[in-house]
Amino acid sequence: MSDMNMQRAMPAALAQALADVKAQFVARLVPSILEIEALQTEIRDPLKAPAALQRLSFIVHKLHGLATTVGFADLGTHAAALDLRLRRILSEPDTSGLQTGLAEALETLMDMMEDAVLD
Repeated sequence: MSDMNMQRAMPAALAQALADVKAQFVARLVPSILEIEALQTEIRDPLKAPAALQRLSFIVHKLHGLATTVGFADLGTHAAALDLRLRRILSEPDTSGLQTGLAEALETLMDMMEDAVLD
């Protein structure tokens, strides 16, 4: 269902509330991108990595939860996969293998976030 058809099918107050949530979501993307970039640096430091991964997991989990709801299905899907991956990294003692390709997955996520801002 297109955005226009969805808006016609729901009450105006609900459509406005959803539009407001989407605007808030998009407004938070740029600060989140900047924080993810900073966390990528901290992940490389063995002393800072655990806290950085924890914070990164929190950010990605929030993206996963909201992105699809506000109309960014691909971003939500990518964030969901990354959310699972980060949870595995945080729960397993030897995460060296799990972190392979993490930087690339985060870059893809940030690219998708930038696209959502420009949308």
